[in-house]
Amino acid sequence: MAKKKSQTKKKAKKPEGGEAKKPKPKNKAKKSSRSKAKTNTDPKPKAVVVLSHDEIAARAYAVWLQKGRPLGRDAENWGEAEAALRAEADG
Repeated sequence: MAKKKSQTKKKAKKPEGGEAKKPKPKNKAKKSSRSKAKTNTDPKPKAVVVLSHDEIAARAYAVWLQKGRPLGRDAENWGEAEAALRAEADG
């Protein structure tokens, strides 16, 4: 005959300074941070300006020519061209 294993529960050890820690309750509902609806304070929403790669590239090329064709300023020229096009689109 096979012997049955004794089933014993391990006791939780108490911390040295006092009482044993209480287990946290499970399935507690969390408060949502989205409970309050955000209100838009702008009277008019801003329009989204979509610029194509070709538009920016053409303007960046013009900026590059205007500056005298300096080398190594590609990103700077691109940024200037994009900013100028956005300013024109905003009015």
